[in-house]
Parts: sequence; C-alpha cells; structure tokens
Amino acid sequence: VRGLAPGDYRLLASHPAHLPHWATLASVPAQGSVKTEIRLTPAAGIQGKVVDESGQPVPGAVVEAEPMDLVALKGRTRQQKRLLDWEEGRALVDEVRAETDAGGAFRLGSLSTEPYALRTFHRAFLSGDSVSVPAGEEDVILTLRRGVTVRGRIVDPEQRPVGGAEVKLTRARLTEVHRIYDWTGSAAEPVESKARDGRARGDGRFQL
Repeated sequence: VRGLAPGDYRLLASHPAHLPHWATLASVPAQGSVKTEIRLTPAAGIQGKVVDESGQPVPGAVVEAEPMDLVALKGRTRQQKRLLDWEEGRALVDEVRAETDAGGAFRLGSLSTEPYALRTFHRAFLSGDSVSVPAGEEDVILTLRRGVTVRGRIVDPEQRPVGGAEVKLTRARLTEVHRIYDWTGSAAEPVESKARDGRARGDGRFQL
C-alpha cells in the first residue's frame, strides 16, 4: 500500500476460504517502508438452498450468519460487543452473508468451527426464522413463507394522485418510537428490520 501518511495503521484481510484477520498493526515511518506478513487460517463454510413453502428455489434471497455465542448476548452487553468490533476493525471484515443464485443455492465462507444462527431475507417473503447450523454443513434447507400484499393510492387534499411519492411500511408497536432509539439492545427485532418501501406510480397507486 503506497501513499500513506506516517502513523499507526491496522491491517485487515479477508478471503472466502479463510478466517478474516484484523489483529495486525503497522507503524509507518516518515521515511522508508514497512514490511509485514499476515497469515490467514483456513475456514469452514455452510452451503444450502433457500426454497419457498412449495419447495421451489428462491433466487436473490440474502442469507446471514452470526455465531451462536454472539446471538446469546443481550442488552448493553451486545451493544458493547458491537462497539468493540468497530473499534478493532472486526466489523469491517467479519460480516458473513451471501445471496442465493438462480437455483436458490448459497454458500457462506470465512466461518470458524462453531454453530451459527442463519437468517434469510427476501422482499417478496416474510423474514425467515433464525436457524442454528454447525459450520461445515453442506445441505441446509431454509424455507421462506410468503406474506400478504398491501396496495393503496396516494392523493392530495383535492384527491389528485401524487405520483412518485415514497411509501414505507413498518410494523406498528406501542413502543415504536422508543425502539428506534433503543440502546438496550433488547432481543426483540428492530422496527426497521421488517420495513418495506416503494414508490407510487404516476396514478398514485403503490404496492408493497
């Protein structure tokens, strides 16, 4: 890496077949150069398929993995762990996610040998429940259920259509405002995680 100002730097490295690395520090002097070696550890993976309730593949679904020991953290302990990950650079290279291909298949890499919680998301389906899967599994089947469709029309006070209006749908809760600014890191899913958005057509009609 060239063109760096003098100072201390953290080196981050990642590869799908290896565990991410964020622990190497390098001090760049005002003159000369610095050489360092980063050794990456081989990693495990999880492979599988995302299907709908009829068993048909779901392309374009996002699959995320989180270590089960992190899932167990609640409240401020979880928030503190997230902040520490950002400070150490871990959050920049340690996120594990994949998107399913045309056949609904996915592969998650850069995993350590421990159980992971898998979650699946797709705009046309309800969010999948968290499933515990050991690293190394190669035939995981994740099923998504279809939700209902909301249709409507945006108009002005004179009942004229408002084309191009942005529409956002979130799950309503009595504590909705408090949850948006929830620093307790409670176990309940954030309001924004189930949000759906779209834009009204020229005639003001929308569909989510």
